[in-house]
Amino acid sequence: ELPHTANEPQTAELPQTALEPSTQTELPQTADNRFRMLSAQILVIDDNPSDVDFLRLALKEQAAEEFDLDVIADGARALEFIHNQSDTQVDTSPRVILLDLHLPKHDGIEILRTIRDKPAWNHIAVVVLAGGASRREEEEIRRLGAHWRPKPVLLSGFAELAAEVIAICKGLDRKSVV
Repeated sequence: ELPHTANEPQTAELPQTALEPSTQTELPQTADNRFRMLSAQILVIDDNPSDVDFLRLALKEQAAEEFDLDVIADGARALEFIHNQSDTQVDTSPRVILLDLHLPKHDGIEILRTIRDKPAWNHIAVVVLAGGASRREEEEIRRLGAHWRPKPVLLSGFAELAAEVIAICKGLDRKSVV
């Protein structure tokens, strides 16, 4: 279990066991709450703690609602986590995954293939981030139904990424935001 609450800095690394499902329940869809993100699970697979902290800060500044941000810091743990998830529990899966292309132990494309091979995770929006990607990598990312975008280097870039993540969590057309 991750020792954090929504919107609070998380300093502990992901344990080697799978994450516990969120205890929050989804609200019925009404005009007042249809865009609430209370059940929004955001999974970040990235080995750079500074990038994660900048993203968390940008999300806190832009999100009017609470969110759960879980972090996995290397490819081996990411694969273990994905393999340990149920193939039937769609309601506890992340709404969006931000995936670093260049991770230690296993690269982002291998992790993306594993995500797409998991039937309960086929619906999840995946945004692959990298300082650079080869043409072959970009084509493979698109073929696997994910989006590639340059990894932010400025705070304004993290604000743009946070806005995209929020739009995905609210259910807006992700093709129009990434």
